[in-house]
Amino acid sequence: MQNLLLELLKNLTALYNAYAKLLEKQQIKMKTNNELIYETALAWVGKDASPRDIAPDEYSCFESVDEIVKLATGLYINGTANRVEVSTYRGYQLLKDSPYFRSTTQPKAGTLIISPTGYKKTTSKIANGHIGVCDGQGGIMSVTSLVPGGRFQKNYTIESWKNRWEKDGYLIAFFDHV
Repeated sequence: MQNLLLELLKNLTALYNAYAKLLEKQQIKMKTNNELIYETALAWVGKDASPRDIAPDEYSCFESVDEIVKLATGLYINGTANRVEVSTYRGYQLLKDSPYFRSTTQPKAGTLIISPTGYKKTTSKIANGHIGVCDGQGGIMSVTSLVPGGRFQKNYTIESWKNRWEKDGYLIAFFDHV
């Protein structure tokens, strides 16, 4: 039985290597989940990325990013195909504990940036946290309450995010999809 399993593993490895060489020869590049998240987020700019409106539009940032992640990867941030999250507090816990995401200090296109509710270091004037998707060039896309309808917008830079959230005592964390 063990010999049969070893033989099967060798055959699978050979098939994988042959497929990888074929892709390389044809110059086909498989996209990473971060690239897919970035492209999906970009497609939603100017639109309501949370049309189910589980959360009111002015509080729909996590719901919108969760829907974008689901469209890009097939799963919500919590690792399921059927349960969207709306809270940055719970969402941050999901990201930290997820086998699908890892913390990073080097944001790139598709990296999620979050300043969750409940993790403020000081008393804050801003009551609720926020989440967005990095564009890899210092910009961030997220829901804005300044435009009616909870539209997803290119509305921050990493610097302006820090000025808004970190300056007011919020934690800032980055997560890449693995």
